[in-house]
Amino acid sequence: MTDPLVNIRKGTLLAGNLPLNMADYRSSMLSGVIRLCLQTDQNASLISSLPTVISHHQLFGSQQFGSLNDIIGDVNNQLNSSKKRLQGLILLDCLIQQGSADTFSSHCQTWLNLLLQALQSPSSDQVHKLSLTVLSSLIERITSFPELARDVGTMYIAQLLPLLLTFSSGVKDEAITCIHACVIHFPGPSGNFLNKIKSMLVEELDRATPSQAAVQCYTSLAQCGSAGTQGTKHRKGWAEMCDSLVSSLIFWLGQLYEGLETGLQEEEQGSDKVFGSCQLPSTQPQQTVHIVHRFQTLCLCLESLLRESFSTWVQIPADKILKLICRALAVHVNMLSCKATTNYLLLLSYLPSIHISVLKVLSQLIVCCKRLLMPQASLIFRLVIQCLTTTNRNNMVPGVEKPFRELRESAY
Repeated sequence: MTDPLVNIRKGTLLAGNLPLNMADYRSSMLSGVIRLCLQTDQNASLISSLPTVISHHQLFGSQQFGSLNDIIGDVNNQLNSSKKRLQGLILLDCLIQQGSADTFSSHCQTWLNLLLQALQSPSSDQVHKLSLTVLSSLIERITSFPELARDVGTMYIAQLLPLLLTFSSGVKDEAITCIHACVIHFPGPSGNFLNKIKSMLVEELDRATPSQAAVQCYTSLAQCGSAGTQGTKHRKGWAEMCDSLVSSLIFWLGQLYEGLETGLQEEEQGSDKVFGSCQLPSTQPQQTVHIVHRFQTLCLCLESLLRESFSTWVQIPADKILKLICRALAVHVNMLSCKATTNYLLLLSYLPSIHISVLKVLSQLIVCCKRLLMPQASLIFRLVIQCLTTTNRNNMVPGVEKPFRELRESAY
């Protein structure tokens, strides 16, 4: 039996397999795709091919306003059906990406209601994941329409965020991505949920391998809430988050390097400034592993905070961050190799990954500050050369050199 999707790609009608003329090409292709969605059960391989066909031929983008009404009606009906919802979500995603401004603004609120209904209905993780992905795209495009964005911010964000905060681990990353879109594009209405969002994200970031979505969403909370006059509240939020991250990194680095640093007046950090819980496992190696994971997560957050664009100008504490980086790189392999204690040998195994994390922060600081860091250029050169010098191992046992090779790559 001929694959109906092959017929669509060849530009032939599903019914009768008649050849098309150029004038009717896209319309017939679009009719074939819709008919296929209406007739086919949820065959995963066939459904996954539909976005490629629609995108390749720009089937929705080539249609004039009003000509898609019947198709949009079919899509809405599919979104209302538990059996056809997956196909409807795929077509809706393509409509959001390709549809004209008039088409989008006319149907946006209907689609929002249908997506909220889909998220509240019992469905598979696959359907919920795609619903959240489509919703994120919808929220992003809404910001191009000021009046529509004002209505959505007033009527929908307060319904949406409590729902997103309830999703379980199966679709957590997609839910966090959608929360991130709300915070970025609707910071004012999202501000009412700041504490709840922050509590959920701190819990996610406390895991051994936090997702990139959680990291980006957490750093976006600096601009959650009203901006204030000329962005003063957002600027203050950014400064407080940066100070919290750097202070927490200083605290956890002190825990890792305890007994190794000499001639250093450690900065005392209050527990209220430290990210997450200060409670640690009581035994080794769990304690060191927990601290290393926390340190690496905080480095990811600081890197993201420096990388992401912000709504207003901010003052970056470059000197404080450089001081932290210098302190992290001051403890190197040669220092720990001659200390034959279990704790130090355990730290030695994690030292390359600790150094890689701070070098990534340094790289992003350079990108962010550019020529403003020129007065610190000699210090930065010394740090990089120190990394290369202390990791130069000509006669290292095969396999042992891998973490040091990765560190040298980061330094280069």
